[in-house]
Amino acid sequence: MKTKVSKAIYPTVNSDLPQTYIQGSKTKSLYSVSHMLSHLAEPEDFDKDDRCWMYPSRIADEHQAEFSMFVDELMEESQGKRKEPHLSAYRHHLEQLLLNLTQALFQNKWLLVSQDEAAFRDDQQYIAAGWQYRTMKAALKYLEADGLIYLRIGKMYKDQPLRTRIFPTPALSPYLYPFLFGAEQVFEGPYVVVNRPSEMWLQINGAAELMEEAELAKINNFLKDHDWGAKAPVRLIYSTDSFHGGRLYTPYQNLPSRKIDIRKHSLIDGEPLSEVDFSANQLRLQLAVLHGEDAGDDPYENIAMRSRIFDREKIKAFIVRAIGSDSRHKAEGSCRKLGISVNEFNTLEAATLALYPMLKLFIGWTHQGQNLEGQILKKVMLKGVDDGVVCLPVHDAIAVQQKHELWAVKAMTTAWTEAVGCNVKPRLKVDKP
Repeated sequence: MKTKVSKAIYPTVNSDLPQTYIQGSKTKSLYSVSHMLSHLAEPEDFDKDDRCWMYPSRIADEHQAEFSMFVDELMEESQGKRKEPHLSAYRHHLEQLLLNLTQALFQNKWLLVSQDEAAFRDDQQYIAAGWQYRTMKAALKYLEADGLIYLRIGKMYKDQPLRTRIFPTPALSPYLYPFLFGAEQVFEGPYVVVNRPSEMWLQINGAAELMEEAELAKINNFLKDHDWGAKAPVRLIYSTDSFHGGRLYTPYQNLPSRKIDIRKHSLIDGEPLSEVDFSANQLRLQLAVLHGEDAGDDPYENIAMRSRIFDREKIKAFIVRAIGSDSRHKAEGSCRKLGISVNEFNTLEAATLALYPMLKLFIGWTHQGQNLEGQILKKVMLKGVDDGVVCLPVHDAIAVQQKHELWAVKAMTTAWTEAVGCNVKPRLKVDKP
């Protein structure tokens, strides 16, 4: 790849140059985030949490000129003898790959892209986006041949095929960094997704539009005019149907936060953010909903003192799996994979039940808990629309601008208390970068 584009774009994230501070906090954050991303290893590729899906995407208006320059150079190298309309189609597919690769880089995840011709005929996402098999394959072939992407061929499995995965190489990543806060998914419905509807759900609902679609449309119509990292619609996704577990999802919650906390170093509308988090929420929700019982200020600390196991992450992992699994055997196996020994599992179980004898473990209660969490966060986000506050869901937390922390605490407490239907109050904590 030639260097003329890098001279035009990359200095905007170079901390040694005055251009870095022209755009204020947003450009400083861009440099900080890109610097942290450059120190992350290539993502793992073991399960679905290591991958992200391809969606129709666009570049924000303020980045359009620079992005066009970048694509112009790649087109010059790869367009060959294509004529219209094939030339424009090829450019469109190349742009879509680059924008999705930018979000994959931001999330440190492999991007799933089909190389199966049938998917381009049958996959509703691909059909709606207008993506074509041969054109997409040609763009992928160029990016791989030029050393710009790693490509792992998909495999056929009995239950579900694994699509091809791609990720930017170090030769491409620096060219994508300037667009981390400009690449965004197109805001188009449906925003409520039912992956595997049951027979009962089909009989009751048929093809009728879900009532929640209008609420999610209201939220997304407000959000699309604002700005944040890994910008994309918020969707309510049910793993089976609305009788089972469903959660609010948006790629922001996938930004790295453990080894390097990139997520909380991103911004909302150019301002620093905070994440307001429900503490020990699954345990607290079950006790409040089923028994009207308050779990206390810090149940994880209580369990630690009782069990003499002072590893908070292990305790949290145990509680999540013990409440979520539908059998003790499954919970024990899942915990073992996380480094929780059989002895530790038994000790944590005994301590938990001694402190909270009404708590129901190993009954698969997570489906109900997730539904409640989704409804609570949705209610907070709808209030945010009414009050002009941008709220982003993060599992059982909400990200807001730091100036709206107190608003978030109040709105989340009210929504949680109304959802559980008793006088028990949640406990919340505020996390900042």
